[in-house]
Amino acid sequence: MDRKDIEEIGKRIREIRGNDKQKVMAQKISYENQSMISKIENGKQAPSLDLLLLISKEYGASIDWILGRTKEKRTQGEIITYYQAVKLLIDMILHRSIEVNGDGFQIKDPILEKLLSDGLAIWDNKKNLNKLEWLEKWEQNELMQFDMRMLICTEFLNSDFKECAAEARNEEELLMAYKKGLDAEEKYRAEYCE
Repeated sequence: MDRKDIEEIGKRIREIRGNDKQKVMAQKISYENQSMISKIENGKQAPSLDLLLLISKEYGASIDWILGRTKEKRTQGEIITYYQAVKLLIDMILHRSIEVNGDGFQIKDPILEKLLSDGLAIWDNKKNLNKLEWLEKWEQNELMQFDMRMLICTEFLNSDFKECAAEARNEEELLMAYKKGLDAEEKYRAEYCE
């Protein structure tokens, strides 16, 4: 990265910061070194990957834009291509998490159904101005508990698991249902796949 690149990154971070003081930005991203933000904005220091991630998450700008690799700032949400969406849907069909029928798709995975239902309920129940904020909080606090948890092939699932997931009142109970589903899948594979 040459001096020109570092200066451009600094300009973009200064633009992202908007009316926030550097100290406020540091507080928002829980970064203790406000002087480092000053050095970066003045083109004297390149930001670390950790700092880029914090800024991107808090201010909603893509890292590629901050680094000058794209002209799209993308301040709201993640862009998903049709390729990515179709690939994900096909993977979910293969896992039997969703099923295709004459009218469209039907969700077969009770955990997926519950998580979608919770997210959509937040979206439906909040005032227009706060919807994204509430949804983001839910994603960070509850949905993130299911990050790195593989989809369970519903072909292996028993009714105990499905009832447990459907009746879960919070994410802790849903995690317990997930564990039951993993156990059921493991048991099925041990009996029929070996």
